[in-house]
Amino acid sequence: MHGLGDRGSSWREMQGEITLPNVPIKWQFPDAPVAAVTCNDGYRMTSWFDIKDIPVDENAKDYPQDVQVYESLAAFGS
Repeated sequence: MHGLGDRGSSWREMQGEITLPNVPIKWQFPDAPVAAVTCNDGYRMTSWFDIKDIPVDENAKDYPQDVQVYESLAAFGS
């Protein structure tokens, strides 16, 4: 998963950096959906979930739409 405002394609170089002997790897580099991000004054950008504040800490609140993103990502890998 890429970072806030990034795209999956910017991580493709990683394919050549990681090799595991006798382990086939299926590389997938999805893009996060474009959504308003609260910590950036509602600016629309690629984001896996809404971020209320930066830095994100252990007390950060999950939002209902975040759970949907996690479920979508889990389905993507299957």
